[in-house]
Amino acid sequence: MAQQHPAGWYPQPDGTQRYWDGVQWTNHVAPGPATPPQGKPRDPRAWYTRKRVLLPALAVLLAVVFFPRPEDSGPVAVPTAEQTVATTVPGAAPESSPESTAESRVDESVPGEPEDQASVPEDPDPQTSAPAGLTAAQEEAVRVAEEYLEFGPFSRSSLIEQLEYEGYSPDDARVAVEHLQVDWAEQAVYMAQEYLSYNAFSREGLVDAMEYAGFSREDAEYGVAQIETDWSEQAVRAARDYLEYSAFSRSGLVDQLEYEAFTPEEAEYAVGQLDVDWMDQAVRMAEEYLEVEGFSRDELIDQLQFEGFSLQEAEHGVSGAGL
Repeated sequence: MAQQHPAGWYPQPDGTQRYWDGVQWTNHVAPGPATPPQGKPRDPRAWYTRKRVLLPALAVLLAVVFFPRPEDSGPVAVPTAEQTVATTVPGAAPESSPESTAESRVDESVPGEPEDQASVPEDPDPQTSAPAGLTAAQEEAVRVAEEYLEFGPFSRSSLIEQLEYEGYSPDDARVAVEHLQVDWAEQAVYMAQEYLSYNAFSREGLVDAMEYAGFSREDAEYGVAQIETDWSEQAVRAARDYLEYSAFSRSGLVDQLEYEAFTPEEAEYAVGQLDVDWMDQAVRMAEEYLEVEGFSRDELIDQLQFEGFSLQEAEHGVSGAGL
């Protein structure tokens, strides 16, 4: 089961976006533009929620510094932790004593404005001012990770990889995921349920798929163990899926199911539940071979026998294909 793209949102022909979990499509659909950038999953958040919190803070600071209030006669110097001494601004009011300067700073505060907004904390550091000791980027990564977990299950490693794919550094992605309170074993249960809602799996095949998605063997085994399913019926479902896409002989279909880790008993049971005309399957396979390569009649009969058809079925198939 080869992974073609990382988990994420991808555009659909009808203009919506559908969520790819890294292995298969989920049933999560979201509106989106008809022509998003090719090859990159779209962020499910609105554009304005993807801006760093430093941008609006910087805009407010610039507005305070460069735009005087209407009642002021000239530019106003904003007191900060670094500006502990009054400075002279060209064109400003005449110099005053340190005492009067201090008084004017008190008088310049906006009536009714909360004190915590009127004052500037000492040594502001955007990288350490976020709660819980996280940087602003890590805080945003936490929010993004939580959003992804609302749309579908993830393993710990696949969620970190998804955040890195979204542009967060490996350290920020790791810290963000470690900050979450997630039961990864329960995520494995949800993932197993989601896989079975779209594809047929053997028990061992589902465990392997879970490991491929980044779950530990222990979590994968736990997730699959919580699923109530009849693995023989899963084999029937898988056999029907195979016959929709390709022709098989009876023995060839049994072999294919065993290759997908169904037990011999499950594979035999599944094929026995199908109503299949193996003669027609031989004709279909003969036609499939002739579409890609040239064969003589005898060569094609031999090929069909190699695929598990009987001599009678193989001769019927080749004749039905026109040889």
